[in-house]
Amino acid sequence: MSLTRQNGQLIKQLESKDKQIEKLQQALDQQQQLHAVSQNTVEAQRLQIEEAKRPQPLLARLKAVFAPE
Repeated sequence: MSLTRQNGQLIKQLESKDKQIEKLQQALDQQQQLHAVSQNTVEAQRLQIEEAKRPQPLLARLKAVFAPE
């Protein structure tokens, strides 16, 4: 096999690997974005649970019973 032909094949392999790397990078970026969104959701839910567990002042409890929104 000639050097020119080998070089051509190696160039094709490199181009193929470059495309694979680009696709993997895009998949990683998307996964990181999804992870960030899910972390924000989990944190928001944790804060809601924390708020729900916090005892309400007497006036707030009376308003909730006698003047529901």
